[in-house]
Amino acid sequence: MKLGINEEVSKKCEEVFQENFKDFISKEEFEKLQSSIKEMEEMKRLIEKLKAENKEKDKIYNEEIERLKIENAIEKAIIKSNARTPKAIRGLLKMENIKIDKDGNVTGVEEQIKELIKSEETSYLFEEVKFQGAKIGISDNEASEDLDKMSYSQMCAYFERNGIK
Repeated sequence: MKLGINEEVSKKCEEVFQENFKDFISKEEFEKLQSSIKEMEEMKRLIEKLKAENKEKDKIYNEEIERLKIENAIEKAIIKSNARTPKAIRGLLKMENIKIDKDGNVTGVEEQIKELIKSEETSYLFEEVKFQGAKIGISDNEASEDLDKMSYSQMCAYFERNGIK
């Protein structure tokens, strides 16, 4: 009876106190939770920062891949066109007209090169490739000699000169 109340009232007060304040925590636990919340918020900021950095790196990576695709398409088209001076051809290409379509294909290069080939002002920058069909019975080292018009001794001499047995 220190407070001037009997034991039964004291127990009743303690039960009510325990019932009403059972979910409360101590000051030390509260401070630990506050510290944990601050750490979690710092981790969230760090995660967001890393996500932003990763997104920027992905953007740079994708731009580099697109640049390489375009460069490779240009090189391939220039080689395919039999350009005499590839650097001059590259300089004449309008880069703003070269794009990558939604399927990942480079467009605008071959069209521009075809126009350069057709143009009188730039056609000299390309070599004309003329294909000649093979002539039956004539190799590269033969001087198109007609074997039908040769005598036997001339044929033997011809075969010996050309290493034919």
